[in-house]
Amino acid sequence: MPRPFGSRNKSTQRNEMQKALAAEAQLTEARAKGRKLAKEVLDDFMHLFVGVASHYQPVGADGNPNPGFFAADNAEIRNQFERWGMNACTVGHWLAPFQSPTYRSVTLQTPQPDRTQYQDGAAEAVKGLLDQLADALKHRPPLLTLSPVRIGDPVPDPPKYDPEPPAASAELPVEGTLDDGTA
Repeated sequence: MPRPFGSRNKSTQRNEMQKALAAEAQLTEARAKGRKLAKEVLDDFMHLFVGVASHYQPVGADGNPNPGFFAADNAEIRNQFERWGMNACTVGHWLAPFQSPTYRSVTLQTPQPDRTQYQDGAAEAVKGLLDQLADALKHRPPLLTLSPVRIGDPVPDPPKYDPEPPAASAELPVEGTLDDGTA
């Protein structure tokens, strides 16, 4: 029995399962060695950069303004805040796909009827369709009208082919000439 339309073949399913098992084994090995996953490292650096940027931010965590941030002569504090804030945003951008779920459409296939079982009334329905087709064929005009030929009758001669084309009429302009006769 062939596989349903749209389903993956067995070798594709087996390859996907092997890849998933290999990834799971790598994850288990990394956890056993005490190593962090890449997304955990990204998360650590993002929080580190946010902490450094908060040291240079215009308003502190306690709500008091940072006096050096708005000083006209101290552009270094503003540059440091921008630098570490951008680093935190960049790492957060890299980390977001691993933390947020991605929503994709899911297609559901309707269950197909079991065609191996007998269905009530199927034979009568097919017989009725065949009867309608036979009636339609009886009452339609024939495609070719052939006269019956008996064995021994002479075969009629085919129509004669005249290789000479008919003469061109003077009333019709010949292709490539103008009405005044010039080419």
